[in-house]
Amino acid sequence: MPEQPLLSLHMDKARVLYPKAILLLVLGFVLYFGIWINLKLLKVASNTRLTVSVIVLVIIGVLIIVELVIGELGLKIKVYRFYNNRIEFRGKVYYFGNVSKVYFRRNFFDRIFKTGTVVLAPVFSVKNIPDRSQVFFWIQKLVERGKSYYY
Repeated sequence: MPEQPLLSLHMDKARVLYPKAILLLVLGFVLYFGIWINLKLLKVASNTRLTVSVIVLVIIGVLIIVELVIGELGLKIKVYRFYNNRIEFRGKVYYFGNVSKVYFRRNFFDRIFKTGTVVLAPVFSVKNIPDRSQVFFWIQKLVERGKSYYY
């Protein structure tokens, strides 16, 4: 029977998807504005310019929705699994014996979404997890205990 993880953590959905959506909207606006400027400078007929603008907006909207759906589906398979001596993430194994320092880091978006990153230096980072101090301290103690296991 395979070993069961002690803890499984998922990334915070809002923290991952909202910044991505904002970035996609900004890039979509830049693309739309660039196409609109080109059509205006080329003095394309007004009705053609409107048709092209609507088509471009629809394509950008569909692309944003598809990207967000793919991102959400990807979050379901991105699970941090903690064991006695290691972390497994996306098929890769990171052993606690290689960790020299554990600390908690937050950036601008982490402060907004109340999330953070537990850095297991220099090996790995557990990103976009809910900012609950008990999770950080639990991981810290697990790493300290896990260093004594042989891998």
